[in-house]
Amino acid sequence: MNGDGSAPFWERIDVSSWLVLDSEQTGSHETTWLLDERDGTTRWLHKNTTMHEDREQGEDWAEIIATQVGMRLGVPVALTLLCSRAGHRGSVSRDVRPRQLDLFSGHLVLEDCPDVDDYIAHLEGDPAHDPQRPNVKRPGHSIANIRRALDGSGAPPGFEGPETMDAFDVFAGYLLFDALVANRDRHEQNWAQLRPQLTTMAPCLCPSYDHSSSLGFAETEAKMALRAGDRQALRAWARRGTAGRFEHTEKADSLVTLAVEGLALTSSVAQAHWRRRIDEIDLTAVTAPLLRGEIPEMSVSTTRFVIELLTLNLERIRHELGPRR
Repeated sequence: MNGDGSAPFWERIDVSSWLVLDSEQTGSHETTWLLDERDGTTRWLHKNTTMHEDREQGEDWAEIIATQVGMRLGVPVALTLLCSRAGHRGSVSRDVRPRQLDLFSGHLVLEDCPDVDDYIAHLEGDPAHDPQRPNVKRPGHSIANIRRALDGSGAPPGFEGPETMDAFDVFAGYLLFDALVANRDRHEQNWAQLRPQLTTMAPCLCPSYDHSSSLGFAETEAKMALRAGDRQALRAWARRGTAGRFEHTEKADSLVTLAVEGLALTSSVAQAHWRRRIDEIDLTAVTAPLLRGEIPEMSVSTTRFVIELLTLNLERIRHELGPRR
């Protein structure tokens, strides 16, 4: 079922008649805010799939599957649905900003923090350069700076973990989630802080959103079939999943390495919580419908690749975290 219990997560809905509220540029993609005609109040961010070399990519199924994986890991995520609009495949993501809260993207959060002095502000698609550190890519977008910038912020609304966990404790879970679904797109506009309009209240981390660049969505079916049938080839491909959206020099760390490093900076309560979630996660409710072919746009090869990639990445994370303490 979807996170709101309304329908199976693989159901594709037609949003062609939904009212257009606004359009915005998110990273390199233009997205459109729609008003849900079913209730007349809920805002959803719509994204079409993209064409590459006459091939339709899988941003839609990657977004929905990643969302389901995040829910089972216990990460607060935006609810997403498969959709069609004017005959085109896509997905919609429910607005994560509650009323009376304003959303500030990560680049603004880092800019505002007086304890962060090496972040070079930029928007996605316009790389930043630090003249003092010319060899550094993504200068200042580091987990240490994110931890500083989120100091004093609470966990996202609806987070079901220990009450003592704060914003960065939960953000470390986002990094584990990224490593699990091979999401390399956690740039500064793909995480955010929610700030109350009443300044007497503390800010909090925003639920995670925009996971369409996951699970090898852009790979050709032939390459997916090859890697799904060869464990060594799949492992080599997975290891190329690096955290290139974070500060690095010559080569970025792997998503798994970054996640483990991030978790090490959290509280002991958070470390125990996320280790337990990784140990106990069961993805059968996600993988079983895929094996039944519930998302017809996913071929047998694509389905096998996605499931084996999730299995492999979970093994890699568990190995790097070591024995449970």
